[in-house]
Amino acid sequence: MKIKYIALVSAVVVGASAVLAEGGRDYAELRREAERKLDVLRAAATRAQRKDVDVERELVTITTAELFLKAAEWDRTHPEELEEIIKTSWWRAAKDAPRLAKELPNKQLGEVIEALDAAQKEFNDVLDRHIKRRPSFELDMTDLEEKEGYYHQNGRPGFPSDFCAKPDDEKLNRAFGHIGDIYISLSNLKGEGQEPVLYYNPSEDEKLGNIFMGQSGAPGWLKKKYPDITDGKHHFTGFDTDHPAARQAWADVFAGLVPRFAGRKVSQAGYLLTNEPHWYTCTTCWGSEPVSEKTKAKFREWLEKRHGKIEELNQLWGADFASFAEVIIEVPIDAALRGKPIWYDWCRFNMDRITDWFGFLKRQIQQHDPDAKTQIKLIPGIFSGSCRCHGLDFEALLRMQEIIGCDASVMNTSQGGKKEAWMDRYACNWRDQTMPLDFFRSISPDKLVYDSEWHALSKQNIRDPNMPPEYVRCALWLAHLHGTGMNNTWYWGRTKDGAVSKKFQGAFYASALMQPLVMDSFGRTMKELNAFAPQVVAMAKQPKRVRIFYSESSAIQGGSYMGKLFETYKSLYHSGMPIGFVTEGILGEADYQDIQQWPMVIVPYADHVTAGEQKALEQYVARGGRLLVVGDECLVKDEYGRSLAPIKAEAGRLLRLAKADGDTLLEHLETAGIAPAIKLRETNEVGPPGCVWRTVPGGNGHGLLILNLGRSNASIQLESVSECRDLITGKQHPVDFAMEPFGVKLLYVSKRN
Repeated sequence: MKIKYIALVSAVVVGASAVLAEGGRDYAELRREAERKLDVLRAAATRAQRKDVDVERELVTITTAELFLKAAEWDRTHPEELEEIIKTSWWRAAKDAPRLAKELPNKQLGEVIEALDAAQKEFNDVLDRHIKRRPSFELDMTDLEEKEGYYHQNGRPGFPSDFCAKPDDEKLNRAFGHIGDIYISLSNLKGEGQEPVLYYNPSEDEKLGNIFMGQSGAPGWLKKKYPDITDGKHHFTGFDTDHPAARQAWADVFAGLVPRFAGRKVSQAGYLLTNEPHWYTCTTCWGSEPVSEKTKAKFREWLEKRHGKIEELNQLWGADFASFAEVIIEVPIDAALRGKPIWYDWCRFNMDRITDWFGFLKRQIQQHDPDAKTQIKLIPGIFSGSCRCHGLDFEALLRMQEIIGCDASVMNTSQGGKKEAWMDRYACNWRDQTMPLDFFRSISPDKLVYDSEWHALSKQNIRDPNMPPEYVRCALWLAHLHGTGMNNTWYWGRTKDGAVSKKFQGAFYASALMQPLVMDSFGRTMKELNAFAPQVVAMAKQPKRVRIFYSESSAIQGGSYMGKLFETYKSLYHSGMPIGFVTEGILGEADYQDIQQWPMVIVPYADHVTAGEQKALEQYVARGGRLLVVGDECLVKDEYGRSLAPIKAEAGRLLRLAKADGDTLLEHLETAGIAPAIKLRETNEVGPPGCVWRTVPGGNGHGLLILNLGRSNASIQLESVSECRDLITGKQHPVDFAMEPFGVKLLYVSKRN
């Protein structure tokens, strides 16, 4: 099997053809078949429950079938409304909206039948003992304890899940999970000096949740009193974070509301300080906005504190200011200035002021509840992106949060159906999830990662109306392998009666709530992941001995730096070893044991480093580490482009390479004693490997997880393995085997003596 990529317009047509391929059966016939097969599975599950057989996966399929029988009926009886929703929710489907609206009910019923058939077949294999399936681990959301980065129940880890905007319904919660939340914003404050207003009636059976802080606007009374409070507003932050009145208003909200949530389950997952924050401020980045005069005044103060004398600033900038008070800067800043001292100063200041803003919010919350936790819904794709005018110092913000909040993305298609470079090798684009999560977990390895808006099933402009259920399963395993501890997936697009939700109509077409196979795969995979949570957690927490140096100053100044960093990461990704990062901060904290774990650090293409970064690398070398420096310009200039003295290192402690591929890097790592516990050989039609695998020692062997992210079938050979068992089916497994794209294997292997 080889994945073929087609434009999304064609994908819509393919979806329609799938409906016609149902043998021309009409809606009533399909519905009768679906209801009959649903009754059969229900009866089988009921009989098995009486014998204490685990049926949680079957209950997911039953709930999914019931959900989409309602949805299909609503879609059939509201053709004109559905047509209009499709027309307005995705421009690529607009011209085919009449046909798609007519065919969607049958398409959904066809998928319901397919899901029921697959569930019945697997359940028969379980009952006939052809496979030995591990029971799911059901989470009690009223009785979870966070420990070492994961929620635990009775000492065992598990992975809570939910969908954004899903109704709080007992059956839906059992099938797909449930995470509570309460929304607060400045609108809770009705006037200056008043108590904030919020209806909150705590209950004894309250479930784990978080407090979602909406920052998208300021109330009318506040804007009337302070007309300049919206100067410098940005997307999802509808006011000036440097305005004293904004800070005072939030202080008043916290004073009135935080004590009410203290010690309650609904705030156990922390205060989400901001949704998808970014303050882009250059001429070429999406969403860039001007800043307020208050922000510019703070910038002048920052410049004086940093440079001390105006003469030093003038020399760096090539300017002629009489004093810091006269410094002028245009924002959005011209992107052509990237690499210049003025660009660095602005980007570094923008990060510092936003870090200060989040620090203020955290301090105010914990003033009223010292045990409160905080999180920020950081977009990992912003970290892996090339520009740093966004105001986010990821390392500082990761250290600040008690819970790592994020909003990751992995997709099996592209925006607008365009051909993208990853498609030549891979079946999905995993860059904006995997590398950032490894960075996040390098900074804060023992903090919970809560992805509160997981974008693997749909994004605003990236959707697949015929998403393979195998992709859903693979993507979920991939997210949790890289440390995700709790996920809230985007998004739930229907009401309890099956109607399309009015709130999210603009994102409905090609979303999960019109694809039964996607929803069934999600629910069943979460049951599977929770069944094997101890093994998955152990793999995610394996020491990251492969370490790559990340330079914030290079990311600020170098337009190609993040791309080169990712290429280095990708060249090592298929080695079977977890990958981590080091920074100035991490190296500064490293002890002797850390240096032993990281005997070699790869420093790729860091063309601009601060004195602090250089000193951290020198200290690492002086304490016994070795540097593998890649790139002719690496470590030769400071953040302002001035020449640096060479790194101080004993002979043999620093090796320079003009460039390096994965094989070269792995050879050098092996000389430092860094190699995978199990070696896997892959051949495929594409050439470069597509499988990612990780191991964890246990008993007399190793747990081995393999995910095929490649676009073609992969032939796998496990080297030096004498015995292999499939943990998911409980059956013996060959050491040589094939994997289709999005294939998942969880094995237990014993090595030959």
